[in-house]
Amino acid sequence: MTRPVSPDDSTLQASEAGPTSQGDRVGGSTLGRYVLLRCLGAGGMGVVYAAYDPKLDRKVAIKLLRPNAWSDPEIARVRLLREAQALARISHPNVVAVFDTGTLGEEVFIAMELVEGTTLSAWLRERSRSRREILRRFVAAGRGLAAAHGSGVVHRDFKPDNVLISVDDRVRVLDFGLAYPVVASSAAGGDAGSVRVDMPLTRAGARLGTPSYMAPEQWKGETTSARTDQFAFAVALYEALYGERPFAGRLASEVAEEVTAGRVRAAPRGRRVPARLRRILLRALATSPGARHPHMEALVAALDRDQARDDEAERDRVEHGVDVGEDPEVERGEHGHLRRRRARCVASRRRCRSRRPRRRTGQ
Repeated sequence: MTRPVSPDDSTLQASEAGPTSQGDRVGGSTLGRYVLLRCLGAGGMGVVYAAYDPKLDRKVAIKLLRPNAWSDPEIARVRLLREAQALARISHPNVVAVFDTGTLGEEVFIAMELVEGTTLSAWLRERSRSRREILRRFVAAGRGLAAAHGSGVVHRDFKPDNVLISVDDRVRVLDFGLAYPVVASSAAGGDAGSVRVDMPLTRAGARLGTPSYMAPEQWKGETTSARTDQFAFAVALYEALYGERPFAGRLASEVAEEVTAGRVRAAPRGRRVPARLRRILLRALATSPGARHPHMEALVAALDRDQARDDEAERDRVEHGVDVGEDPEVERGEHGHLRRRRARCVASRRRCRSRRPRRRTGQ
């Protein structure tokens, strides 16, 4: 489960940012039956190692709790075990798999699928990505979230750093350390007004989540649900498509004000995003959970339809030589559908002419 540590990681506390002695537990040291190979990074609630399971002859990722980094180690252990239980309830190709969990003295660990690859956030930073590339990865991640919701689990901390893209281009959602059954309610309390937007909010008495991706109900300390994940997903997708997050603000308090007021930024110039796709995102970013898409499957289906329309336009360009621009429904006006209709008429006339028998000359 290779993943670089990010300053946006919601499950890192300020005291966890530095090195620990547990990072030295490599080079053949063991944890139960597992042989630790190398330290992959600090994240979630402790240290993540690549390890070898001699019993099943496979490599795994071990997430090991760092009890000294928490003021209340018991709460930390409960959260790690909750993550294992949440993952164990989900079986889906777009969710990282959990193999084992256990305790050794005061130490708690999870053995998970080892995914060699990169995070979605790192993948987005590598180079400029097309809208089609972005949507394909996000739709896969959305299916993973939908599977979690179908198993009765809400993630509560979805963001690009919690999505892995493996070397074979498979997308997996991970880090369910803040997950909980759908029927539960969210934590509340605490004043995050002076916290930076990229600083984690995980201390006792504080709201749980990453400020930039938190839904209004999380800021208000209200009950969260699967639609809370939908909001975070839409924030992440908006950021990938537009190059900026939908809500302005440098401090957490500023973001909270914009989010709870529902003030989404105007689309930046130069970003060719279809109006129909923006409408899909704006619905998922609604202040009231009841105004969002009914469930994650509905949001994913809407994005799938958007991709299908793009694919159809591409086929028109390739097969019939019809060029209607990079996107006939880019936010340059209200008549994108008319341009698309004219393009289809042109393609139809060309097909008819190609089928019409030619007149013979000289007879």
